[in-house]
Amino acid sequence: MASENFNQLLNVFWLRPETALWRYLDIEAMRDFEFIGRSLDFGCGDGLFSFIRAGGEFDPLFDAFQKTANLDRFYDKVDVFDAYDDSYAPLVAKRPDYQIAVGFDHKPNLLKKAAGLGLYAETVVGDGNEPLSFEDDSFDTIFSNIVYWLNDPAVAMAELCRILRPGGQLCLMLPNATLPDYSFFNRLPDQ
Repeated sequence: MASENFNQLLNVFWLRPETALWRYLDIEAMRDFEFIGRSLDFGCGDGLFSFIRAGGEFDPLFDAFQKTANLDRFYDKVDVFDAYDDSYAPLVAKRPDYQIAVGFDHKPNLLKKAAGLGLYAETVVGDGNEPLSFEDDSFDTIFSNIVYWLNDPAVAMAELCRILRPGGQLCLMLPNATLPDYSFFNRLPDQ
């Protein structure tokens, strides 16, 4: 399964192989984590990472870079993936092995892409910097790899703990201080 995940990641992120490697290492680090009960992918983006982690596979012709926008503003740190049109087709070859109840993100375009994967029962638009619209104790499992991006991670953690049922599981992916040293983007000369 590990080599299948890595191959899927390389096919999807062919233009950014370092992203494929990082995502593969994330999947390996999460090897023993399972989504159980009502689950939340907090900051799911386009869902590609969680889809591949769930055993989903894409046709080799699928290109994650096919629907991008604002490429001329890439070096201004604009999210070029935050684009969607009705012709977007993720070319799913194998459905994921499980489903996640809710995919949550602040970018509607990315959630539209995620919805086409068959991984999320529902997608919810919201800002992780704000109080979450979910009831107390509403999730058994929560995964997030965005908490460190938020304005106040401690406040976000309090919200995630509020919506996590007692005894539930919370899995956070957090970079260490060396991440910028290995980032292709951060190593580019200033424009």
